Formats: sequence, C-alpha cells, structure tokens
Amino acid sequence: MPNRLDELGCGEGEAEPARERLLRSADLAVAAHVAVASVLRDCQGLAQDGRRLLAALGGALGFTQGVLWLAGAEGLEARMWWAAGACDTPAPRFGGRHVPFGQGLVGAAFSRRLPVARTSDGDRAADRAGGATAVAFPVIGSGRVLAVIAFSGAERLELTDRLHAALVAIGHEIGWLLAPQAEKLRPSPLSARERQLLQLAAEGMSGPQIARRLSLSPATVKTHFENIYAKYGVPDRVAAVAKAMRDGLIS
Repeated sequence: MPNRLDELGCGEGEAEPARERLLRSADLAVAAHVAVASVLRDCQGLAQDGRRLLAALGGALGFTQGVLWLAGAEGLEARMWWAAGACDTPAPRFGGRHVPFGQGLVGAAFSRRLPVARTSDGDRAADRAGGATAVAFPVIGSGRVLAVIAFSGAERLELTDRLHAALVAIGHEIGWLLAPQAEKLRPSPLSARERQLLQLAAEGMSGPQIARRLSLSPATVKTHFENIYAKYGVPDRVAAVAKAMRDGLIS
C-alpha cells in the first residue's frame, strides 16, 4: 500500500528529508491549533484580543509579523498588526495598509477563500512582505470572508496539505467567533484623516494643538470632528474617542 512518502514521489535518498518535512508540518499544525484555542477560549472580541491572537498563532508557526485585514468598499484594509519584539510597530508590510481585492497575497486569499503562500525565491511580493515566507488565509463566518490573516518571517515554511488544512480549519474557528460581530467588522465610516484626529485626541491633544500638529486650521479640525460625530452618532469628542477605541481604530 503506498504511503504518504510514495505520494510525494520520494526515492530512498529523499525519504528522510521528506519525512522530516511531514513531521514538522504536523507539529506546526498541532501547535497552531493549540495556540488559537488558548486565545479563543477566553476571547472577548477582535478589539480586545486580536493582537494576542496574531501573536499566539504567528509565534506558533515561527513567523515574526502578522496583520489582520478587513474588507472595505474597494479592497482590504489593515486593521491590526503584530511584530515579534515590537508589538507597537504600526507598519504592516504586505504592500501597504490598503490592498485591492484579488491583488497580492492578501487579495488572493480573500478571493480564493483558501490559504495561499509565497516564498522569496524571485517573488517580489514575498520580499515586500518582509521575509522568506509569507502566508495568508481567510477568516470565514456566516458563509462569507470576514477577514484575512497574513504572516511573514525569515524562516522558510512549506504549506503542506496538513498545514493547509489546519489553516482552513483555524480560519473557520476564528470566523465562528467573529460572525456575531459581523456588523462591527464592517469597514469604518471614518476616513484616514478622521482616524488620525481621533488618535491625537486620545493622546490628550486639544483642537488647537491638533491643528498645529497637522498644519490645519482650527476651523478645519472642528469640521472634521463634527463629521465624525455625525458618522458615529455621538455627541462629543470623548464619546467618539471611546467608540473608536472599542472598534480597534485607535489605541
């Protein structure tokens, strides 16, 4: 009866490396499931535990960077990121903070609804991702792709059938948790400038201070905040900052 090594087309001299790859893949699949389960069992939601989820899963797979992307009107938007040893680094490295649907590694995972991987061997997209290997997989809940999680790192990683299946299952596990929050996962109504103003307000800056920092007129800053209040349905800056924090838009 043919075994898995036969299926891989391995001769006697290649059997041991192939066996090692399969064993490593199995170990990574188990480690990934354990890491995700450890976070999901007491997860309070994306805003509270999204970065912890990225760190646990990325670390289990040997990656050093991770980004969680949500679907917007015209593409995917980086909403949360993690980097080993520098968890506050706000610089996702998969082609910027916005990626059109179907473009690059992240867009491919979204459109295909399956995990995809690339290595840096002549692959510019993977080089831009910041490591030898980049992997992205969809988070699926209620029959639709809610998000895409992408990782990259210096260590080469083969996306074997076992690991591919593990990421598919993990994507559905996370999607099952996030599906009830589907409305919160929809694109933010705020523009990048409006989020920037709220971040500065969260850091304690007044309207005039924000205007000077961004080289805007006080009247323009006031208009931006009025637009934010209208979009969020809140009465003041304190309520707007609090909502943006709950939604994970600012820290």
